Amino acid sequence: MLQTVVVLWVTLTTLSSIALAAFMVRLYSRKDAARTTMLSAMLGWALTFSTIALLALDLALKPAPGDPPASALVFAWTAVYWVVFVLTWMVMPIQQSCGCFDSGMALICQR
Repeated sequence: MLQTVVVLWVTLTTLSSIALAAFMVRLYSRKDAARTTMLSAMLGWALTFSTIALLALDLALKPAPGDPPASALVFAWTAVYWVVFVLTWMVMPIQQSCGCFDSGMALICQR
């Protein structure tokens, strides 16, 4: 029973995080923005929203003192951490330096 509730919780929160991020990108992005820019913003927002749901799940499934944490939660926290880390420090700076994000400056190839 508990496993069914956890699977349902993860599924609903993942879908709602993606839907909310897609709605925000559609609402707040410029219409002429590049698709890569919108995808990066949507992924960043969806991961941020999913960490809130993951925190609630982690607190609800808190193990007894002395018990090891659930391996699925450890994997989820590790995966979210490293995906956000790679996006923040590697992917998005490369996109910014290559001109994928429109900052108002001329693109490298146009200089």
